[in-house]
Amino acid sequence: MSDYLLVSGVGMGGWAWDQTWGYLTAPVESPPRLHQRRPVGKVVSINLAGSTGRDINPKITPEESVAAMGSIIKANGLQDLVLVGHEVAAPLVLKVAAAMDTPARGIVLVSGVIPIEGGSPLSAFPFPLRLAFSMMTALDGYGNKGFKLPKPVINNVLCSGLEPTEIIKALGLFRPVPVEMLKSKVSLRDVDLPCPVTYVVLTQDRLLSVHRQRKMARRLRDVGLVHLAACHAAMLHRPKELAEILLRFA
Repeated sequence: MSDYLLVSGVGMGGWAWDQTWGYLTAPVESPPRLHQRRPVGKVVSINLAGSTGRDINPKITPEESVAAMGSIIKANGLQDLVLVGHEVAAPLVLKVAAAMDTPARGIVLVSGVIPIEGGSPLSAFPFPLRLAFSMMTALDGYGNKGFKLPKPVINNVLCSGLEPTEIIKALGLFRPVPVEMLKSKVSLRDVDLPCPVTYVVLTQDRLLSVHRQRKMARRLRDVGLVHLAACHAAMLHRPKELAEILLRFA
């Protein structure tokens, strides 16, 4: 029986996986028959800080995040683990997997941000977004609070596939962006992955184009591709379909 660790991207937290969590853990039938339970054990959803809470220290480093995720795995006794990383969580879960004593069952990257060797996650985003990020951090100063994503970005880019009522529900849950994590350089050169890696390409993603996602996926060795017709916030837009993809690794 496989356990799952679900890690969300910038501005999002464990809450974003609620519906996907439900589809992963729901019985095959209703009412359920004991011999037809899903092959899923524990499912833990966290934010980039390796926490089930909402707030994230904007100055948290990738190293601190990886260490926190490792602690979450040990504290929850997760075994036969499937690691799922959304967006900028992708390089983090890759490093977590490489550091595990017992190899993970698999890694799934959902529109995962894989920058060029030595580049930052921010460098993998389109130029207009990088420019907007620089302007917002300069104006905000981000200090100890960071800055929140503008509503138009959430409405029209991250959650573009959602119904207006669904977007309204999600708006208040988005948290400040972890600035230092976006700016920190990423190196995966020495990361040795002892398990399969699958990259889920989101074909309706307005933040990262299909071409950009495929290009980033090719930076990993022996990666499998799966396509899903969903916007950037796939766990909110297509939770059932995403859960069905994740269940393939159970």
